[in-house]
Amino acid sequence: MLRAAVILPAILMVALGACQREQKAISEDLPATRAAKAQADAQAIASGVSGGPFLARIPDPPTGWSAYQYVKQGDRFTVTSSGGGATVTAP
Repeated sequence: MLRAAVILPAILMVALGACQREQKAISEDLPATRAAKAQADAQAIASGVSGGPFLARIPDPPTGWSAYQYVKQGDRFTVTSSGGGATVTAP
């Protein structure tokens, strides 16, 4: 009985630690990864809009992000997308 009283709290602490790591991955790591993908896509699109190399297709934005939007500013284009409380713009 004493053995179970010692082992059970240890198991619960390990489970709690795993839950905290999972929560960090969902709340911090995943949004950061999506923002990095959106930024890389926007830069790739912006570099191809003005004369090449041309993209075979426009990449899909990350899950939960808006479609890439293009705005002409003089002789350049700006590509933007937003999601998860962040906005990326290129160039």
